[in-house]
Amino acid sequence: MRNRKRQADEQYRSKNVDIAFRMYTQSLRVDADVLTPRERATLYNNRAACRMAQQRYEEAIRDCTESRRACKSFKKPYLRRARGYVQQQRYRSAISDYENYLAHSSFLAMTESYKVRQELEAAKRLQRERVERERAERRRKRCDHAPCCEKLRSSDSFGFRGGHVLPNRCRRREEEQRQRRRQQEYQERFHRSHSYNYGQQQAAPSEQDHYKVLGVSKQATQAQIKKAYHKLALKYHPDKNKAAGAAETFKKVNDAYQVVGDKEQRQQYDLQREFGGMGGAFGGYGFGQGHGHGHGFHGARQHSWGGGRSDFSDFGFF
Repeated sequence: MRNRKRQADEQYRSKNVDIAFRMYTQSLRVDADVLTPRERATLYNNRAACRMAQQRYEEAIRDCTESRRACKSFKKPYLRRARGYVQQQRYRSAISDYENYLAHSSFLAMTESYKVRQELEAAKRLQRERVERERAERRRKRCDHAPCCEKLRSSDSFGFRGGHVLPNRCRRREEEQRQRRRQQEYQERFHRSHSYNYGQQQAAPSEQDHYKVLGVSKQATQAQIKKAYHKLALKYHPDKNKAAGAAETFKKVNDAYQVVGDKEQRQQYDLQREFGGMGGAFGGYGFGQGHGHGHGFHGARQHSWGGGRSDFSDFGFF
């Protein structure tokens, strides 16, 4: 039995998924009387991996459920089933399985835990977007005259088109929405043109000295920065350090390394620091990090560094 499982594992690693699937299925049928609960759970979980590779997600989810039923202490099926739910866009179930896997898997390495948390956040974001779309659709359907409104949306300001008249209630609602949008746009333009501290308020949240966060000097080499990052990440990782503020410190360290850990982004960051320091010499009235260079570089930094890399993105596990 163990020899058959080992051969199936080798076939899977060699990307012979169909052969590995048949061998796992044969082992589950032939050796059913001698398998321990943990071995049966492992075989079901490995067969689910084959079905995920074949894009048979519903069957993979069923195998993961059988694996959990065979051995309650075996937690890996939570993760594989969560990924199957994501492929089927069943995000609520996927979020539940991701959270169960993280809650009961204290043995996870730091890189593996970080990757699973990233997948969990992505599933939550997709679920929020779905809920917002459903709410928007329900709001649209609540209008009694939704077909009439859609047909007349491009009509003239009086609501006439082809002999149809836009209902008064819908016309008033659309007029109120247009007035609200115009008032909001006017307030934003007024705020930009009259608030002296507008630029400072926009730039302040992202200002932090990444070199200081990592505990290195500006002249540090890339190897020194990487070494300092790994040391701090291991010290403040939420799974290793339960102290208050450790998670926030870990996030700051990771954000800092995404900027100065890359050579090109580090050059842009150093350039932004130099120009930001020049802006402060002009004093108040919006010139020091205001509407001029400070705000422009802040926006550029958001676009340049928003999708930074992380050392954790290169790891995968079976």
